[in-house]
Amino acid sequence: MYKTVEQMDCDEYKTLSDEEIKAKPMTLRYKYDRKRVPILHSVVLVNVILCVSGIFGALNYLRLPIERFSLSICYSVLFFAASMNQGLIQRWWKIIDISSANAIFILNIYFYVRQCTIFHLLYGACLFTYFGWYAWTGSTMTVKIYELHTNIWHIGVIVMVYVLPFSVEQKNLF
Repeated sequence: MYKTVEQMDCDEYKTLSDEEIKAKPMTLRYKYDRKRVPILHSVVLVNVILCVSGIFGALNYLRLPIERFSLSICYSVLFFAASMNQGLIQRWWKIIDISSANAIFILNIYFYVRQCTIFHLLYGACLFTYFGWYAWTGSTMTVKIYELHTNIWHIGVIVMVYVLPFSVEQKNLF
């Protein structure tokens, strides 16, 4: 009788051929057969570009040293945690990855939201809608599809990291 992937035990999952396992969802591959889950080097590379861009923007476009330091530290932590988590090296970095990304989001709202145009807000809404869909369906994605959508999301964020400081003057929320 046919078994779904969720009903397979660890030993049965490890007996799948390399071609069969490529069609299985990434989260189950990681759970049951970690040794055959590839490190996603392209995700790590895009994370490097994202975080270096964020640090560059923080150091060059924020006024106060404490603001520069805070955002730069968040991007530095994000670089390491996101590379480990999203690059499928060690998934237990997920909480630190999410926390530092949320801190960056909140700091950018604090620094720029009063000066944002409708374009910035619509672009951000589109990005978060895409992220919501991607996060909701992420557990069913194969490794290659997960890699593609992770990189698309990060490229969208990189565009926002460049567009915001170049087109909007810092005006803190409070």
